[in-house]
Amino acid sequence: MDCEELSGIKHPVFSDDFQLQFMADWEGVLPPSATRDELKVEMEKIFSERKLSDEQIEETLDFLEKYEARYYENSDGKCYHRSCKGSVGERCGKVFCSNCGRLSDLLPPEFMR
Repeated sequence: MDCEELSGIKHPVFSDDFQLQFMADWEGVLPPSATRDELKVEMEKIFSERKLSDEQIEETLDFLEKYEARYYENSDGKCYHRSCKGSVGERCGKVFCSNCGRLSDLLPPEFMR
């Protein structure tokens, strides 16, 4: 679900067996998304280690651009939903935003999992 679908809902309530604790939402302005060139440089070693083809590198960069557009992840591993600055958590393989609830899946290419 996107923010537009659940706007105004803060810290959705889950059933007792599905509790998810969120950290504080982001305050202020989020840093800009990394550019495709920055992502390519950052991932260069991984691309080389995995011996990815040019086509696979491009597919991975496409995914990473989408990820960067949707999320901000800081060096401490804390993740925020860019569209609303809500904190992001994972439970049972599903991703949730403290403001929006469940977010749609965004999966890396199979060869990168």
